[in-house]
Amino acid sequence: MNDLFDASTAQIAAMNNRVPEIVYFLIVLVTFFGISSMGFIEGAAQKRSTFGIITLSVLFAVVIVLIQDIDRPRRGLIRVGQEIYESTVQSAGENIAR
Repeated sequence: MNDLFDASTAQIAAMNNRVPEIVYFLIVLVTFFGISSMGFIEGAAQKRSTFGIITLSVLFAVVIVLIQDIDRPRRGLIRVGQEIYESTVQSAGENIAR
């Protein structure tokens, strides 16, 4: 039974822990400077690589979306399951039945 309470407390703590807003701000800032510096370098070299800028933009967007998705375990594509509770309740039931 103690395992059930420990697992519940751990899940509640995990659900309440969030990535601070400053981290999102810094990620967006790094994205802005990364794409801006790539555009500046390509402009200075008078060479334009649309593929490079689009690829970098998509990669930055994917990273930001994944961080937000992992930060919110109840929503999004990556979800936290209830398997740990089910196995703990099952093992607690077996221990009580003995």
